[in-house]
Amino acid sequence: MSQQMFCPIGECEEVNVSPYVYMLRVPLALLGVAAYLLILALNLVGLRWGERRSGQITPVIFLFSLFGVAFSAYLTYLELFVLKAICSWCVVSAITMTAICILSGWELIRASRPPSGA
Repeated sequence: MSQQMFCPIGECEEVNVSPYVYMLRVPLALLGVAAYLLILALNLVGLRWGERRSGQITPVIFLFSLFGVAFSAYLTYLELFVLKAICSWCVVSAITMTAICILSGWELIRASRPPSGA
């Protein structure tokens, strides 16, 4: 018996039963959750370290999220042009990863500027 996904808009079920939902036999949804948990853990470590050393974490978050954006773009391509179905959860994940990438990139730029008022 197959259990239907809750999908407010889009064709999540078509995407979820496609051959593209696994990478090396691991569900992509599980990899996505692991990626977001890793980003959360990195942010928590950065907060714990304080402002002086948290600058070492931001480039890692940026690079990791940049990879996430590229991978999300690939998956979105598959949805649009191969499966011809869109999953709303995938769209939300892609937008979230893009926001994380933009914010961490912005933080990198901000941190690289010399302090004003010197």
